[in-house]
Amino acid sequence: MADFSGRAFIHVDGITLASMPGATMNPGGYSREPVITDLGVVGSTEKVVEARVKCDAAISSEDDLVKIGSTINATITFETSSGSTYLVRNAVCAAPPEYTSDAAKASLEFFGKPAEKV
Repeated sequence: MADFSGRAFIHVDGITLASMPGATMNPGGYSREPVITDLGVVGSTEKVVEARVKCDAAISSEDDLVKIGSTINATITFETSSGSTYLVRNAVCAAPPEYTSDAAKASLEFFGKPAEKV
């Protein structure tokens, strides 16, 4: 029987985030667009698309939101509970973390080079 993922474990430069259910990862890769002429579709163009990791993380007194928001050139590991692991190199925090006090969590988003399965 197949094993399906239900949880994600996210590490930023070796530090484990207390990610909450619902974390997402877009592994990036290539985006393709058709080249259309009067003859119809004659091919395609392609461009690199960055990997993106998004999550809400529980924030405690030990966490530094400014430091998290200043993340640049990091290595992010996205592990699934079924055993798949993806590596995003040269990752940066996309925007300052948005903290929600009544839920003790911050919304985080990172992007970097297309992910590699390891």
